[in-house]
Amino acid sequence: ILVLDSTPGSFIGRLIVVDPAAPSTANQTLLPVGGANELFYSTGMTVAPAGAPNAGKIYVTDVGNVTGQTSEKNVNPRKIIEIDPATGMHLVLVSVTNDFRTAAPPIENLLFPVGVDVDPATGDLYIADSATVDDQESKVTPKIWKLPQGATGEASLVLVSDSASFEGPTHVLFKSHPMALTTGLVVSDAPNADHPSAVPTYTTTRTLWKNVDTGTPATMTSGMLFRELRGLEEVPDYPAP
Repeated sequence: ILVLDSTPGSFIGRLIVVDPAAPSTANQTLLPVGGANELFYSTGMTVAPAGAPNAGKIYVTDVGNVTGQTSEKNVNPRKIIEIDPATGMHLVLVSVTNDFRTAAPPIENLLFPVGVDVDPATGDLYIADSATVDDQESKVTPKIWKLPQGATGEASLVLVSDSASFEGPTHVLFKSHPMALTTGLVVSDAPNADHPSAVPTYTTTRTLWKNVDTGTPATMTSGMLFRELRGLEEVPDYPAP
Protein backbone atom coordinates (compact mmCIF):
# COMPACT_ATOMS: atom_id res chain seq x y z
CA ILE A 1 0.00 0.00 0.00
CA LEU A 2 1.38 3.40 -0.97
CA VAL A 3 0.77 6.26 1.45
CA LEU A 4 1.42 9.87 0.45
CA ASP A 5 2.27 11.94 3.52
CA SER A 6 2.31 15.66 2.90
CA THR A 7 3.64 16.75 6.33
CA PRO A 8 3.02 20.45 5.54
CA GLY A 9 4.25 21.60 8.94
CA SER A 10 7.81 20.57 8.14
CA PHE A 11 7.46 20.74 4.34
CA ILE A 12 9.03 17.33 3.80
CA GLY A 13 6.76 15.21 1.63
CA ARG A 14 7.07 11.47 1.99
CA LEU A 15 5.93 8.44 0.01
CA ILE A 16 5.67 5.44 2.31
CA VAL A 17 5.35 1.79 1.30
CA VAL A 18 3.28 -0.10 3.88
CA ASP A 19 3.37 -3.89 3.96
CA PRO A 20 -0.12 -5.03 5.02
CA ALA A 21 1.30 -8.32 6.28
CA ALA A 22 3.86 -6.67 8.55
CA PRO A 23 3.15 -5.98 12.23
CA SER A 24 1.84 -2.52 12.99
CA THR A 25 5.06 -1.69 14.86
CA ALA A 26 7.29 -2.50 11.89
CA ASN A 27 9.32 0.22 10.25
CA GLN A 28 7.96 0.98 6.80
CA THR A 29 9.90 1.79 3.64
CA LEU A 30 10.32 5.30 2.32
CA LEU A 31 10.56 6.17 -1.37
CA PRO A 32 12.93 7.37 -2.66
CA VAL A 33 15.49 4.77 -1.72
CA GLY A 34 18.04 6.69 -3.73
CA GLY A 35 18.51 10.16 -5.20
CA ALA A 36 17.16 13.49 -4.05
CA ASN A 37 13.68 13.70 -2.56
CA GLU A 38 11.67 16.06 -4.73
CA LEU A 39 8.51 15.95 -2.59
CA PHE A 40 7.69 19.11 -0.67
CA TYR A 41 3.96 19.72 -0.10
CA SER A 42 2.43 16.77 -1.95
CA THR A 43 -1.29 16.71 -2.70
CA GLY A 44 -2.22 13.84 -5.05
CA MET A 45 -0.96 10.46 -6.17
CA THR A 46 -1.79 7.67 -8.63
CA VAL A 47 -0.16 4.55 -10.06
CA ALA A 48 -0.24 3.73 -13.76
CA PRO A 49 -2.31 0.54 -14.14
CA ALA A 50 -1.28 -2.75 -15.70
CA GLY A 51 -1.35 -2.56 -19.48
CA ALA A 52 -0.41 1.12 -19.63
CA PRO A 53 2.90 2.00 -21.34
CA ASN A 54 4.14 3.34 -18.01
CA ALA A 55 2.58 0.58 -15.86
CA GLY A 56 3.68 0.62 -12.24
CA LYS A 57 5.10 4.14 -12.29
CA ILE A 58 3.93 6.42 -9.46
CA TYR A 59 2.82 9.98 -10.16
CA VAL A 60 2.57 12.73 -7.54
CA THR A 61 1.34 16.32 -7.66
CA ASP A 62 3.11 18.83 -5.43
CA VAL A 63 2.08 22.42 -4.76
CA GLY A 64 5.35 23.64 -3.30
CA ASN A 65 5.16 26.37 -0.68
CA VAL A 66 1.67 27.89 -0.73
CA THR A 67 1.40 28.73 2.96
CA GLY A 68 3.19 31.07 5.30
CA GLN A 69 3.92 34.73 4.75
CA THR A 70 3.32 36.15 1.29
CA SER A 71 7.02 36.80 0.73
CA GLU A 72 7.77 33.10 1.32
CA LYS A 73 5.26 31.63 -1.09
CA ASN A 74 7.51 31.25 -4.09
CA VAL A 75 10.24 29.24 -2.44
CA ASN A 76 9.33 25.90 -4.01
CA PRO A 77 7.83 25.25 -7.45
CA ARG A 78 4.69 23.41 -8.37
CA LYS A 79 5.62 19.94 -9.67
CA ILE A 80 4.45 16.80 -11.39
CA ILE A 81 6.77 13.96 -10.33
CA GLU A 82 7.27 10.42 -11.63
CA ILE A 83 8.69 7.85 -9.22
CA ASP A 84 10.07 4.48 -10.27
CA PRO A 85 9.17 2.02 -7.49
CA ALA A 86 11.95 -0.34 -8.55
CA THR A 87 14.68 2.21 -7.88
CA GLY A 88 12.93 4.88 -5.81
CA MET A 89 14.31 7.51 -8.16
CA HIS A 90 12.32 10.68 -8.78
CA LEU A 91 11.94 12.31 -12.19
CA VAL A 92 10.46 15.82 -12.20
CA LEU A 93 8.26 15.93 -15.28
CA VAL A 94 7.04 19.50 -14.81
CA SER A 95 8.34 22.22 -12.52
CA VAL A 96 6.71 25.64 -12.55
CA THR A 97 7.53 28.65 -10.40
CA ASN A 98 4.70 31.16 -10.10
CA ASP A 99 5.51 34.48 -8.53
CA PHE A 100 1.98 35.19 -7.40
CA ARG A 101 3.06 37.76 -4.86
CA THR A 102 2.32 40.40 -7.46
CA ALA A 103 -0.76 41.35 -9.45
CA ALA A 104 1.06 40.34 -12.62
CA PRO A 105 -0.76 39.09 -15.74
CA PRO A 106 -3.04 36.10 -15.17
CA ILE A 107 -1.16 32.90 -14.38
CA GLU A 108 -1.85 30.37 -17.11
CA ASN A 109 0.28 27.48 -15.91
CA LEU A 110 0.14 25.19 -12.88
CA LEU A 111 -0.87 26.96 -9.69
CA PHE A 112 -2.34 24.39 -7.30
CA PRO A 113 -2.22 20.84 -8.80
CA VAL A 114 -4.07 18.55 -6.41
CA GLY A 115 -5.22 15.49 -8.38
CA VAL A 116 -3.73 13.17 -10.98
CA ASP A 117 -4.77 10.03 -12.86
CA VAL A 118 -3.50 7.96 -15.80
CA ASP A 119 -5.25 7.02 -19.02
CA PRO A 120 -4.68 3.24 -19.00
CA ALA A 121 -4.62 3.05 -22.79
CA THR A 122 -2.09 5.79 -23.50
CA GLY A 123 -0.30 6.43 -20.20
CA ASP A 124 -1.16 10.15 -20.47
CA LEU A 125 -1.51 11.99 -17.17
CA TYR A 126 -4.56 14.10 -16.32
CA ILE A 127 -4.07 16.77 -13.66
CA ALA A 128 -6.62 18.77 -11.67
CA ASP A 129 -5.47 22.32 -10.96
CA SER A 130 -7.88 23.78 -8.41
CA ALA A 131 -6.25 27.25 -8.44
CA THR A 132 -7.65 28.02 -4.98
CA VAL A 133 -4.78 29.78 -3.26
CA ASP A 134 -5.53 32.94 -1.28
CA ASP A 135 -6.76 35.60 -3.73
CA GLN A 136 -5.62 33.78 -6.86
CA GLU A 137 -9.15 32.86 -7.92
CA SER A 138 -9.37 36.28 -9.56
CA LYS A 139 -6.19 35.63 -11.54
CA VAL A 140 -6.50 31.96 -12.47
CA THR A 141 -9.25 29.80 -13.91
CA PRO A 142 -9.31 26.25 -12.50
CA LYS A 143 -8.09 23.87 -15.20
CA ILE A 144 -7.70 20.25 -16.17
CA TRP A 145 -4.37 19.54 -17.87
CA LYS A 146 -3.02 16.59 -19.83
CA LEU A 147 0.65 15.66 -19.85
CA PRO A 148 1.28 13.17 -22.69
CA GLN A 149 3.08 10.00 -21.69
CA GLY A 150 6.83 10.48 -21.85
CA ALA A 151 6.59 14.28 -22.13
CA THR A 152 8.32 16.69 -19.78
CA GLY A 153 8.35 20.44 -19.25
CA GLU A 154 5.72 23.11 -18.78
CA ALA A 155 5.29 23.55 -22.55
CA SER A 156 4.12 19.92 -22.80
CA LEU A 157 1.02 20.55 -20.71
CA VAL A 158 -2.14 20.42 -22.83
CA LEU A 159 -5.23 22.27 -21.66
CA VAL A 160 -8.14 19.83 -21.53
CA SER A 161 -10.77 22.07 -19.98
CA ASP A 162 -11.10 25.37 -18.15
CA SER A 163 -14.88 25.32 -17.90
CA ALA A 164 -16.34 28.44 -16.34
CA SER A 165 -18.46 26.09 -14.26
CA PHE A 166 -15.42 24.72 -12.40
CA GLU A 167 -15.13 26.02 -8.86
CA GLY A 168 -12.05 24.13 -7.71
CA PRO A 169 -11.35 20.67 -9.18
CA THR A 170 -9.80 18.40 -6.57
CA HIS A 171 -9.54 14.95 -8.14
CA VAL A 172 -9.58 13.35 -11.58
CA LEU A 173 -10.49 9.80 -12.59
CA PHE A 174 -10.13 8.29 -16.03
CA LYS A 175 -12.96 5.78 -16.30
CA SER A 176 -12.27 2.98 -18.73
CA HIS A 177 -14.12 -0.12 -17.57
CA PRO A 178 -16.49 -1.44 -20.28
CA MET A 179 -19.36 -1.64 -17.78
CA ALA A 180 -18.85 1.93 -16.56
CA LEU A 181 -21.76 4.32 -16.87
CA THR A 182 -19.50 6.78 -18.61
CA THR A 183 -16.05 6.57 -20.11
CA GLY A 184 -13.47 9.31 -20.15
CA LEU A 185 -12.55 11.83 -17.50
CA VAL A 186 -14.52 12.42 -14.31
CA VAL A 187 -13.68 15.38 -12.06
CA SER A 188 -14.73 16.15 -8.49
CA ASP A 189 -15.27 19.85 -7.91
CA ALA A 190 -15.29 21.33 -4.41
CA PRO A 191 -14.48 25.03 -3.98
CA ASN A 192 -11.67 25.64 -1.49
CA ALA A 193 -11.67 21.99 -0.43
CA ASP A 194 -7.89 21.72 -0.72
CA HIS A 195 -7.13 25.29 0.31
CA PRO A 196 -4.78 25.01 3.33
CA SER A 197 -6.33 27.92 5.20
CA ALA A 198 -9.83 28.50 3.85
CA VAL A 199 -12.92 28.02 5.97
CA PRO A 200 -15.51 26.42 3.66
CA THR A 201 -18.99 27.83 3.86
CA TYR A 202 -20.61 25.03 1.81
CA THR A 203 -22.86 27.52 0.07
CA THR A 204 -21.74 26.39 -3.38
CA THR A 205 -22.97 23.14 -4.87
CA ARG A 206 -20.23 20.53 -5.16
CA THR A 207 -20.29 18.61 -8.42
CA LEU A 208 -18.97 15.53 -10.15
CA TRP A 209 -18.32 16.31 -13.81
CA LYS A 210 -18.17 13.63 -16.51
CA ASN A 211 -16.87 13.64 -20.09
CA VAL A 212 -14.48 16.43 -19.19
CA ASP A 213 -11.97 15.34 -21.83
CA THR A 214 -14.50 16.05 -24.59
CA GLY A 215 -14.24 19.77 -23.88
CA THR A 216 -17.89 19.96 -22.83
CA PRO A 217 -18.13 18.78 -19.21
CA ALA A 218 -21.53 17.46 -18.16
CA THR A 219 -22.94 17.13 -14.68
CA MET A 220 -22.70 13.58 -13.41
CA THR A 221 -24.17 14.34 -10.00
CA SER A 222 -24.28 17.35 -7.73
CA GLY A 223 -25.90 18.56 -4.59
CA MET A 224 -25.42 20.14 -1.22
CA LEU A 225 -24.91 16.65 0.23
CA PHE A 226 -21.27 16.88 -0.86
CA ARG A 227 -18.98 18.80 1.46
CA GLU A 228 -15.23 18.38 0.88
CA LEU A 229 -14.56 15.90 -1.91
CA ARG A 230 -11.27 14.24 -0.99
CA GLY A 231 -11.22 11.03 -3.00
CA LEU A 232 -12.39 9.58 -6.29
CA GLU A 233 -11.96 6.02 -7.53
CA GLU A 234 -13.72 3.51 -9.76
CA VAL A 235 -14.82 0.09 -8.50
CA PRO A 236 -14.60 -1.86 -11.77
CA ASP A 237 -16.49 -5.00 -10.72
CA TYR A 238 -19.18 -3.46 -8.56
CA PRO A 239 -22.37 -5.50 -9.15
CA ALA A 240 -25.19 -3.86 -11.05
CA PRO A 241 -28.18 -2.89 -8.87
